[in-house]
Amino acid sequence: AVTRPDGTAHSFPSGHTSFAFTGATALYFEFKDSSKFVAYSGFAFSTITGFLRITNNRHWVSDVIVGAGVGMFATTLVWYINPLGQWDPFKKKKIAVYPAINNDGTVGLCFVF
Repeated sequence: AVTRPDGTAHSFPSGHTSFAFTGATALYFEFKDSSKFVAYSGFAFSTITGFLRITNNRHWVSDVIVGAGVGMFATTLVWYINPLGQWDPFKKKKIAVYPAINNDGTVGLCFVF
């Protein structure tokens, strides 16, 4: 196992960068036709995440690059093979999903349609 620049274990790949680029890639696919600014903004924030992982001595450059690649590849793969990819209930119908906390402390999701 590769150690991090600060000497701790489990350096490869960068999970934070992977998650950041997963979100950025999904944002890109969702908004590339309607808002270029929103579509590309996620990549700016993801790049900053990766840069900060390096400057804070938490990852090597190779960890961040591979983490970004894993995030983008996984999201692209799921986006194109997902059979529900064209299903778009939130834009065509009035459907809402939100978290709910009951008086007894139980937590769940509320679906309104």
